[in-house]
Amino acid sequence: MLDDKCFACVKKHLPVLSDQNIVDALLTNKWARDCVLQAAYEAERVRFTHTTIQDSFRSVGLVPWDPTRVLHLARVILGIDPPSYGVADAARTAAAAVICLSHDRHMAGKKKVVAGRAAAERRRIYSAVDLVAADRARMAATVAAEKAKAAKDAQKEATKLQVARDKAEQERQRMLATCRLCMSRVHRGGKLWSVCGCGRFRSCPMCMKQSVAKALVGAHVMGCLQRG
Repeated sequence: MLDDKCFACVKKHLPVLSDQNIVDALLTNKWARDCVLQAAYEAERVRFTHTTIQDSFRSVGLVPWDPTRVLHLARVILGIDPPSYGVADAARTAAAAVICLSHDRHMAGKKKVVAGRAAAERRRIYSAVDLVAADRARMAATVAAEKAKAAKDAQKEATKLQVARDKAEQERQRMLATCRLCMSRVHRGGKLWSVCGCGRFRSCPMCMKQSVAKALVGAHVMGCLQRG
């Protein structure tokens, strides 16, 4: 608000000073690229005077203090009150409306922005659609690779569990086929072995020659008959 009057005065002198600097640069064979910036500095020194600054404070109602003016200008900038102080207020209100509309469009378009990464070759022009498609293809390949890795890891774990179960079952079958008396010989189909009908007790021919073994076998058989 305070710089409205100051910059309005600067803009009145800036084109003239800029043209003069450009002409001087062309006549003296100097670079003309800094002529506008130099003209801006010169215009600021000329127009940013004590009187102009006082007029700026007075126009916005700060010195002397005018609360009605200050509140009105604030409401005009916010687009609440219509302008009532001439062309300056009308321009200010129009600029505020344009800024608000631009901000709304920016926020609406920001939601549609798609971010991603894509490999691009040098000296080749890519469209936004191609880059987005490349990023989606890369993401799809990454997801597929992760799923394949997860499936492979799950298969490995299942194989390990199955091997452990098979090993435990083999050990259990070996224990069932082992002589319960000497616990050293394993039954591999010999007909001389004494096997109970439950399949959980068997004794080798060497142990069956002992009287103690016969008593143990008889006791186990009696237990199985009672359970049956």
